[in-house]
Formats: sequence, C-alpha cells, structure tokens
Amino acid sequence: MRFDELNSNINTILMTILGSQNLCKLLYYNDSDPFSQPDLSDTSVLLFSSIFPTPIIPQITDEAKSLITIVLDDFLLARNNTAFKTSKIVFNILCHIDLWVLPGTGKLRIYSILNEIDKLFNEQRIITIGKLEFVSGRWISSNEKWQGYQVAYKVIDFN
Repeated sequence: MRFDELNSNINTILMTILGSQNLCKLLYYNDSDPFSQPDLSDTSVLLFSSIFPTPIIPQITDEAKSLITIVLDDFLLARNNTAFKTSKIVFNILCHIDLWVLPGTGKLRIYSILNEIDKLFNEQRIITIGKLEFVSGRWISSNEKWQGYQVAYKVIDFN
C-alpha cells in the first residue's frame, strides 16, 4: 500500500463493511436471530460503537455486544520485486461471550461474523492491484467475557 493512500484505503474497507447488511446486523442486533431483523437504514451508526478503524481495542465493558477493529499492518517490500509492497489488513473480531450462541440456529455469532468478513475480503479486489489473500486467523481474548479471532489478508500494491 502506498502510504498516501492509507486514509482512502481504510475508508474503502469501512464502506465495504458498512455495505454488508448481514455483517451489520450481526454487530448491531444482539438477539438470537439478527438476520431476521430489519435492514439498518444507516449503517454508519456502527462506526466507533462496533466498528473501529483504529488499532486500539476500545475499553471493554460489561455491555454485551460484538465489535471489529481494523488495522493496516506489516508493510514490507516484496521479496522478489521492490517495485511492489506487501501489507496486511488485520481484523480483530471480539464478541461478548453471552452473545456467542445464536439459539435455535446451531450457529455461533463469532463464526458468522468471520464468514461475512471472509466473503467481503478473501480473493476480492478492494484496495489493491491484485486480489486480497487470506493469510492467517488466530484466537484472541481480551478477558474471560470477551473472546474472538484475529484474521489477516495480504495486500500487494505498487511501492
């Protein structure tokens, strides 16, 4: 990623997320069947309440909710061609443990959120000359009530 494009890139990522009613419903509605709830007329209400384009996870409270932070990270020159840079888009997805189970569905909210993010970003051309590439996913924990995953996607762009 070119550094002069980082602000527009994070905005493109945010707009992609906010454009997904399924993902927004998983973040906004805390009931057992968020997909049956009405579409959000203004998904931007999730910015800085459930979606954070910052590397710092906001202070975790006792309020049961789900949240995502987005970090642009790991900027490197491509190994074989210095005309290109690689980097990562890193998503930290945390969900209060009381919201993990979606009763009656046989599903867990955290995995549904992971699935929606993967559909939006894996193998997609969002902010790069090529397709984003899934790199890794790992378990993260803030405390005993806030658990989740961190997933990263590789970006290749001009240096």
